[in-house]
Formats: sequence, C-alpha cells, structure tokens
Amino acid sequence: MLRRRASTIRVISIETGIPSQTVYRHMCKLENLGYLERVIPSTGTKASTGGRNPGIWGFVTLHKQEDVARAVEEHRRKT
Repeated sequence: MLRRRASTIRVISIETGIPSQTVYRHMCKLENLGYLERVIPSTGTKASTGGRNPGIWGFVTLHKQEDVARAVEEHRRKT
C-alpha cells in the first residue's frame, strides 16, 4: 500500500503576480472543494503590494500537488 506524503507549499503573492488577498481566497475555495487539507493565513513581513497592506502568505497543505496545480490553471483560464 502506497502512503501519500502531504507536502507544504508557501504561496507568496510576489511570486504569482496576483494580489495576496486573491491568492488566499482562491486557496480557501480549493480547500472547500476538498483539494487542500488546510489553509493558514499569516501576515507576511515583506510587503507584496507596498503601502499599508503587507499581504498574506498562505501556507497550504496539499493532498495531491498536481491536482491543485491543475485546478489553479483552470481557474486562471476562466478568469
């Protein structure tokens, strides 16, 4: 029997080029769909947007990393 090892990735808006709030909302949506185990918001120390909002760094535990990557791509195509 194969055991799936959950991996943790860090979602940083400065890398994705979309606002961190959008990243966080999108990750929560994926969590609700059952793709993710847990989404933990935390305030980032590096400002992704400059200004007042320091942005959100989401720490996401994935069930299947490929599935989430596919879901993110499909979501991007739709929007």
